[in-house]
Amino acid sequence: MIHRLRTATTTTTQLSVFIYESQSGRSHQKMLKKFPLNDPTRQNLGFVNPSTRQDISAVAVLSLANRFGCHVQADLLMDEYADYQLSQDSELPFISEDTSLDSFWFKIEILKTMSGGHRFGQRSEVALTVLSLPHSNAYPKRCFSTVRKIQTDHRDNLANRTLSLNSLLRFEFSENSECFRFNMSKELLRSSKEACSLYKLNRK
Repeated sequence: MIHRLRTATTTTTQLSVFIYESQSGRSHQKMLKKFPLNDPTRQNLGFVNPSTRQDISAVAVLSLANRFGCHVQADLLMDEYADYQLSQDSELPFISEDTSLDSFWFKIEILKTMSGGHRFGQRSEVALTVLSLPHSNAYPKRCFSTVRKIQTDHRDNLANRTLSLNSLLRFEFSENSECFRFNMSKELLRSSKEACSLYKLNRK
């Protein structure tokens, strides 16, 4: 009886695992179909990587510029991109594993021609625009969450400037340091008290 019970239990468990894996597999495939993995725009974004600059065509970069509203001249962009693809690594800023792409393209932006003009001005504008795009909606959601914590029911009449400054302070402390380690100077404390007194006086 015990043997049969164990057998039945094991069979039921295996069946449950099989059903779970089958459902999760279908869910996985369904989720993958919703991701734009084969989207040409996503694939063309690889042009910002200097090691793969030969794999993306100038037409693809031009389409990205048009899609993201970059104010570039098509002919000049095509010429710059051809120059960029034909350039030797020694002619471009040095990039290591620790170098970020935005710092690389900031250095590309300041490269000059013999006549003193920007060598890759159009090209770097497209690259920096693409690099400024958010990778997800996590940061905007975090902003809305921060605003809701600051602008409560008891503080619903905050000015936009006050709300913006409070939000910036919160992000600054959360990203770069702990708020309890911040030491306020006497001048800052005095200015804060004066602003608070002036605010109370104006509300009377």
